[in-house]
Amino acid sequence: MKTNVILIISLILAMSCSSKETHKILEIATKLESAPLSKSLALIDSVTLDPKNQFLNSIDKIFVKKRYYLLNRFDQKAVHVFSREGDLQKVLKLPFESSEPVYDFLIDSTQNKIELLSPSGIYDYNLNDFSFIKKRKLSNFATRFTKVKDYYYFVCGGGSGNYFSVADSNLTHLYGYLPKFPAHNKHPHNSFIKINDTHHLFTNYNNTLYSIEDVKLEKGVTFSFDNKIIHDNELWDIPKLNRSQFQYDAVLERFVFSVQNHLFFSYTKNQSYYACLLNTASEKTSRYKINDVLNDVTNQNGFPYIIGTAEDKYFISLDLSESDDIKLYILEPTAS
Repeated sequence: MKTNVILIISLILAMSCSSKETHKILEIATKLESAPLSKSLALIDSVTLDPKNQFLNSIDKIFVKKRYYLLNRFDQKAVHVFSREGDLQKVLKLPFESSEPVYDFLIDSTQNKIELLSPSGIYDYNLNDFSFIKKRKLSNFATRFTKVKDYYYFVCGGGSGNYFSVADSNLTHLYGYLPKFPAHNKHPHNSFIKINDTHHLFTNYNNTLYSIEDVKLEKGVTFSFDNKIIHDNELWDIPKLNRSQFQYDAVLERFVFSVQNHLFFSYTKNQSYYACLLNTASEKTSRYKINDVLNDVTNQNGFPYIIGTAEDKYFISLDLSESDDIKLYILEPTAS
């Protein structure tokens, strides 16, 4: 109890101080790129995954670390594990014939396990042979999570609305805050982003990323378009956000991914989608209209559908062509 009190006091102090601190403002160039996409991205490799009669059409998350891990959230409620050659190795479902969905997963290399998030808790599996280890109960209804050192961070929902919650390594709930998120009926594909060794929270339809450090959550990065900043409280005051409400202002939506010194994000403006690659070292940006770009990298129509990362160096793009196989492109950002 004493430890929790200290943590709560630390949280109050952190949040009271954060309003006085200045956070980073990134000005996004408004000029669209006219050069081919190869100016900004290079095709490093491609792989075709063979799902072996597994129906995968709602891939929610792709992650690469020695193997390919795909979360097929809505259809089969499982994590599909493929070899680097594209062979299906394991369909990782919850044990005991559970009918619960799998909302998210993470890989803990230090403890050699993969963790699956469900409504009732976290299921641990051995990372080598995928054998079930144990289930750990979770008191909050969480749909996204990440783990940094001694803390778990959750995006939670339910009857009281959506909020951000923190637990210790034993899943003991410490506290929850950010009592409402904008447009969280539509979750972002990646709620947690690591930029230059700092972890951030992205809440969808929001131009601010919140930095996370131990028990502190504060504004970390705000994106400015056309020298205009839309503050998060302005977005949160709109009950149900949708693309049509932003006729003139740009707002980040759904996709934010980071690898080393580059950030990819998509945003909506004038009911159109745009993609942007940002060099976090030089802060230079390359901006594209998603449906109107000369894609000489993957030779698809439009900007690549980026939905994951590999080895903290590459972006992973999913080929959206109708096929029984799953084709992925491994892309390296090259813009300086």
